[in-house]
Amino acid sequence: MKKKDIITAAAIAATTAGTIGIVQHVDALSTQYKTTTVLCMRTGPGTNYRLVRKLPKNQTVTVVSIDKYGWAKLSNGCYVSSIYLKKDSDTNINNNTLHQGTVKYAKCSLNLRKGPGTNYTKLRLISSGSSVKVLESYSSGWSKVSYQGSIGYVSSQYLITSKPQTQQKINKIIINRSKCTMSCYSDGKLIKSMYCAVGKKSTPTPRGTFTIVNKIKNRPYYKENIPGGDPRNPLGKYWLGLKVGKDYGQTYAIHGTNVPSSIGKAVSHGCIRLSDSNILWLYNNAIYGCVVVIY
Repeated sequence: MKKKDIITAAAIAATTAGTIGIVQHVDALSTQYKTTTVLCMRTGPGTNYRLVRKLPKNQTVTVVSIDKYGWAKLSNGCYVSSIYLKKDSDTNINNNTLHQGTVKYAKCSLNLRKGPGTNYTKLRLISSGSSVKVLESYSSGWSKVSYQGSIGYVSSQYLITSKPQTQQKINKIIINRSKCTMSCYSDGKLIKSMYCAVGKKSTPTPRGTFTIVNKIKNRPYYKENIPGGDPRNPLGKYWLGLKVGKDYGQTYAIHGTNVPSSIGKAVSHGCIRLSDSNILWLYNNAIYGCVVVIY
């Protein structure tokens, strides 16, 4: 008899007992689980491997390890899909398991999958910022989580311990040239006010109602051939171009500065300057098409 057949025969014989397992080597993960449905036990980690037998619901098994694809190796050397297992101490997967675990948050929209890998079926979408309960984490980089009554798997790298700050949609900006101030609004609600620099008398900032039509990081200063990101660049790191007349965001803009002492003064060539921290905030939050009123 071949070694493979001997193992299979031993596994079948072992299933006549209440707990499946010929415990010859058990690592640190060794834990008793119960099946949550009728489950196929196979000779290898995949549906392409030979079926040994079907395990009934609530059958106790001893899990030695779980691979990155979600297949659990049992102490008898056979394999089952871990998504249909629950720890033997759990009495109700829908009541106990869902209320256990560590709370974490999705830092972006995440696919909740049937198994620990992108090859598994997507169960549902987890919205950015939503909380999940992490039931188990694996060295493969996947976590088993519960989310709004569903249990599945997500990539651990997109889970964080604190809720991410939501971006505020800035869709209107009002600039007061005489006071060198800027006020930012989201759907009519004032979100933030700050000081800015505006054009000097010989090169004034134009009055009127304009829109933000482009957003550029590290824009070169073409007039003096200074590369983007260069400390000498007077535009700073961020540029939010304004449509003024027929000019499409190439002449006038709200941008950063390499001279922070100019903020609060009328010193520019017509653009609006902001401090490094304020232009970064505005760059991240102002939408394309944001209305900019300058008076």
